[in-house]
Amino acid sequence: YLLYYVPFFGGVIELSSIPLQVVDVLHPKHFVEWTERPRVAQLNAACRVAFAALFLLTRTALFPFVVFGQVLPDLYHVASRDPDERVGAAVGSALAVGFLLLQLYWSRLILRQILKKRGGEGGSKASIRSREEASSPATARYSQLDDVTGHRAVEA
Repeated sequence: YLLYYVPFFGGVIELSSIPLQVVDVLHPKHFVEWTERPRVAQLNAACRVAFAALFLLTRTALFPFVVFGQVLPDLYHVASRDPDERVGAAVGSALAVGFLLLQLYWSRLILRQILKKRGGEGGSKASIRSREEASSPATARYSQLDDVTGHRAVEA
């Protein structure tokens, strides 16, 4: 009865993974020489924006809607109609809520990175230091290469 949701959970929410893979490939830890090319830097920046937008749309907005609006009511209905399915429905409900909380945690991390990039409150001394370093000419070109978790790429 949960196969109905496979296209959503296995497909739609994974749309954000496509630009994330491009960002990962273009990270300086893989190909330092590529980061110096303007078009590659533009592609990297565009994919970062696309990743953040798709992630927030699919995993922060749609994921909770589907879990609370469809999955949990369906599991409740299955459990209420068939006593043999109560354990499976309970496990499915727990997993759905657990994954939902994980998506919201990751969304929080992404929103913090967006705020840090825009010059808002990043919430840590490291974010203030990274903004100061990014203003220097030597590190300005690497300021856009910070990964989603806030780690700075090693400069060559």
